[in-house]
Amino acid sequence: GKAAPDGGVGEFNIQVLNNNILTVNINFNGKMNVSAPWNNTGIVNPKSGNVVAGLKDTNGFSTGIDLTFQENWLGSNTLGAITGNNSGLYPDSVMQTSYWDNSTSDKHIIFSGLSAARRYTFAIFGSRSGGSGQTSIYSIGDQMDTLDVSNNVSQAVVFRDISPDTSGRITVSIGKPTNIMYSYLNAMVIQIYDSSLIMAPSNLIA
Repeated sequence: GKAAPDGGVGEFNIQVLNNNILTVNINFNGKMNVSAPWNNTGIVNPKSGNVVAGLKDTNGFSTGIDLTFQENWLGSNTLGAITGNNSGLYPDSVMQTSYWDNSTSDKHIIFSGLSAARRYTFAIFGSRSGGSGQTSIYSIGDQMDTLDVSNNVSQAVVFRDISPDTSGRITVSIGKPTNIMYSYLNAMVIQIYDSSLIMAPSNLIA
């Protein structure tokens, strides 16, 4: 489902049985690297097989998780919508950068090195300044959600309590309706927690 900001910086508002939760922030960018606690992909034109290895959590520790692009993307840009004062869902410098594509076939990003004993919640953010009705489609497994990325500074789609496959992988798909020109991917926030933890329904808070 969708999530909207509710104050705070870079975390999910999730009530759990203990504090054993890791957060991984990913900035999809070609230019304009941002500082910790964000991982920058830093690839101007992502190609099939490009890997961003050793994603770090918000404490600066390597999680052992790698991110792999399964297909080529058309490119990157710095045309995401911003607030001008970092009051959006994520910092302006994160929301501003994105990958984009015009293919009618979905793009796939594979996260590997995941644990069967863990569950993973993904918040996925897309944004493009200007226009209207620019819908991107995001899915994980049989879960799918859409997001109007036009001038978006406040909404992400959230997929909760995802289990990796038997190879320790989760695949995120990014696409668009056939009548929309481009799909966009600007940022993801992943929460990692033990499978025994109970995740309470809640909002993502910037």
